[in-house]
Amino acid sequence: DLRVMPIIQYRVGDIAQKIEGNCPCGCNFPLLGHIAGRSDGFISGANGKLYSALEISLLLHPIPGIQHYRLVQKKQGHVRAEWVAKNHNSHPEGELRLLLEKHLGEGTQIEIRQVAEIPRERSGKIRSVISAMPKPFR
Repeated sequence: DLRVMPIIQYRVGDIAQKIEGNCPCGCNFPLLGHIAGRSDGFISGANGKLYSALEISLLLHPIPGIQHYRLVQKKQGHVRAEWVAKNHNSHPEGELRLLLEKHLGEGTQIEIRQVAEIPRERSGKIRSVISAMPKPFR
């Protein structure tokens, strides 16, 4: 009976929860729990509360008419929402603005911009949150 275990020895910039205790298999290495996302994948609301890309996704996914979206934050109190329409009849700007204002807080400037496409990363993924704010985690 062969048992194997991966050992991760590099930093990818992900934020994860550490679980206290030992693994039932007897491994003494630290244990990982919930992975919250990339350290630069958080939007800061007007009150300083942080929202992960996953929270933003759960918030914006139900809005009809959006094929892809990306939130960009370069400074505190300002967020640019870029979105690609599913079709020519898509007009989600009002709902998008309303949800972002409600969750990010009064005083956050929301810029809504429809774009033809959102460029993909080298991995082929579309990053839904890009923040130039100082990383809140070390």
